[in-house]
Amino acid sequence: MFAVVDLETTGGSYRYERIIEVAIVVYDGEKIVEEYQSLVNPERLIPPNITRLTGISNDMVADAPKFYEIAKKVVELTEDKVFVAHNVNFDYNFLRNEYQSLGFNYSRKKVCTVQLSRKLLPGRPSYGLGVLTRDLGIKNEARHRAMGDARATTELLSILIKNDQMNVIHKAIMRNPVLSGLHDHLKEKDLKALPQKRGIYFFYNKDDFLIYVGKSNNIKDRVMAHLNNQSPGKYQELKASIARIDYQLVAGEVATLLLEAEKIIKHKPFFNRALKPRDVRYHIRPFLAFNGLKGLEIYSGKDQGDSLFSYRSSWSARNALDQLAEDYGFCSEFVPARAGVYSECQKSQFGSCPGACEGKAIAGEYNKGIERLLQDFEVPKGHWALLEEDNFGKYSAVLIENGNVAGLVADFEADEEHEVLEIPEEIVIKTSNHRNLRKILVQNIRGEEVDKKDWKLTA
Repeated sequence: MFAVVDLETTGGSYRYERIIEVAIVVYDGEKIVEEYQSLVNPERLIPPNITRLTGISNDMVADAPKFYEIAKKVVELTEDKVFVAHNVNFDYNFLRNEYQSLGFNYSRKKVCTVQLSRKLLPGRPSYGLGVLTRDLGIKNEARHRAMGDARATTELLSILIKNDQMNVIHKAIMRNPVLSGLHDHLKEKDLKALPQKRGIYFFYNKDDFLIYVGKSNNIKDRVMAHLNNQSPGKYQELKASIARIDYQLVAGEVATLLLEAEKIIKHKPFFNRALKPRDVRYHIRPFLAFNGLKGLEIYSGKDQGDSLFSYRSSWSARNALDQLAEDYGFCSEFVPARAGVYSECQKSQFGSCPGACEGKAIAGEYNKGIERLLQDFEVPKGHWALLEEDNFGKYSAVLIENGNVAGLVADFEADEEHEVLEIPEEIVIKTSNHRNLRKILVQNIRGEEVDKKDWKLTA
């Protein structure tokens, strides 16, 4: 059974635009079983170019139902059916985004009549719905209206079914949910239950041992990307080893980064290490020369625990160091090997460097830039919390105590109007305060206006 769907929207981006009309044709492969059409109030103005294209005006949708009012009907009409559309990801992503804003996971098997047409009707000058249906003799008396296009797509689907001698449609449908190379313990119902929200996901093997930790703004999409990954080697080994999947919703982006890092530090999952790039890494660290001057240097290899920044190429590290030198007023050429071996410096001659390489710099004044940089890349002292809110009214909190990451709260309800954030102690995730956590926090709040909330734990 197919649910042929067409939407009209306020624009092309499902992340920022809204639906203004929905049409669904339920088709059993031979005949139309049911039809549904509704205008939708997008709760925003329809751009003039969209009105010219569709004929749908602001007046027409003013009294139309909002999407949440028709959401149940759309679920019922598409449930246990194959979701079909011309350029299917456009319509599917718009609907899925609407449901996500309502806190509901919308997931359907789907096929695209554009892709099917290219395979079953090769050699056409265009596979756009207008040109293709006209060439096939399909009448569409309401082009760029949802029901007109949905009916035309249904007729196109019927032609494709008749031309399908090699089970192309069946294979396209089955390619959606059936994943190869998975562990026997991993069930489809478990995958369907995954949320399309931000958070951390955990892969366990048959012995219930944690083998991988990841993060995503959409847990389900990222997990399915892992399971659909066809890359050879360790990626296939990981996929075959996943016997159980768990997750932790996290409201805020910074809290998500920190929680992922904390779990990897604590558990050291095998595949987080196995899939980590092996290329040489380059690091920037501070140093103190014998003459009292401070500076930053690049070194390669394993992080010695003293780095401020890390990069995958010497070029990236060099550019970063030059930019820091410019921002904070120190010399990027002054390194331990040159301390005390003074020579002419081209940058100094052009007035863009204080002359550390030439022995002109005075430690007290010169070091101020480095000291300011080091201060900027420390976690602010004190007792405070970074509070982040998601699109569903949930919060996460990063708890800071004297410049250290004292704990995390992943997903909870909070009253940000209160001067003191009251947090039940039982929901706090204790952290190791590893230096990597502090680096992640600083890198993500540096240059931002941070609303520091006072906090206290409650029993």
